[in-house]
Parts: sequence; C-alpha cells; structure tokens
Amino acid sequence: MASTATVSAAGFESRFGRLGWLSFIIAEDGSVRDVEVVEAYPRAGVFDNAARRALARWRFQPKRVDGRPVASRAEITLNFSLQEG
Repeated sequence: MASTATVSAAGFESRFGRLGWLSFIIAEDGSVRDVEVVEAYPRAGVFDNAARRALARWRFQPKRVDGRPVASRAEITLNFSLQEG
C-alpha cells in the first residue's frame, strides 16, 4: 500500500533538491564565462557555487554570425537532486 505525505516547499527542497536560474556567456570557443545566478530556490545560496562550477565545465557550440563564432548570452535552469545513500 502506497502512502503519501504533504511536504512544504521548504521541506521538499531540504529533502530533495534545489532549482536555479543562471545567465552566462557562451564564448567564441564554446566555453562558459560570466556565470550569474539570476534566481534560485531557496535563496540561501546553498548550491550557487556548485551551479557555477558545474556550468563552467560545460561546452557549447557557439553562435555563428557570417560563419564566424561569436560570444552570446544564454540562460538555463538547473535542478539539483539529493539522493539517499
């Protein structure tokens, strides 16, 4: 028999994860720079540095103008999940 429980938003976050909205620059070489946390839940900043570090390791195909790569601003939402064990 399955059971359900009501958990507040703060309770959910503390047990299961976090949400962050980030803005950053994709450089001409596809690397990431100038990462900013635009909005996060919760606002305590617990995962801000982890989000910045994770995104800084990613690589993208840069935007191209007239066939040449150019820097461009992008935004992304990251979800962090906490796992037991």
